[in-house]
Amino acid sequence: MPYINPENVADYLNVDLTFEGEALSTDLITGSIAQIESACNRTWTVTNPVTESFDGGASRLFPNSLPVTVITSLTLDGAPMTADTDFYNYRSFIRLAYIPAYGHQRLVLTYTSGATVPEDVKRVLIRWVAEQLMQSTREAGNEKVKRLTQGPVTIDYGLPPATSMDPISGLPSYVEEVVRRYRLSPM
Repeated sequence: MPYINPENVADYLNVDLTFEGEALSTDLITGSIAQIESACNRTWTVTNPVTESFDGGASRLFPNSLPVTVITSLTLDGAPMTADTDFYNYRSFIRLAYIPAYGHQRLVLTYTSGATVPEDVKRVLIRWVAEQLMQSTREAGNEKVKRLTQGPVTIDYGLPPATSMDPISGLPSYVEEVVRRYRLSPM
């Protein structure tokens, strides 16, 4: 399920989307969500339960879908581990009581994630998609009057001033500001 839908964008713009506008909006939503997920190094779309494998040699496990609300099982080389004895759930990471020996994917964690899309991420996505949609319709020539001059007064109906872009992420600055709050460090 996407974070937002074309109806959210139409409501934001206070318009009724045509079939083509809805299709374009859906494409823009898909692309924008992918960019935000990539910039945050995370996704909020989760199918529970989540199963992940981890290598040995560390005392902390950092699951991808946070927060971890319930741990169904944690095994080391197929042997079950016990909650509050062998491991502790801190919702954003799992601490092991001891460091298992090094080895590839020795630990298997199955858990339920309480991941939900934060409201500010939804709002910034709606605004960003709406701006992209308006930009594309203006570039397609759907705007009839570009400039009106009446005597000494000139009114320009051109494109709004360009949104400043973050030089590193390439996202609009207002999107980057929200993304920064949810960005996870790459592992």
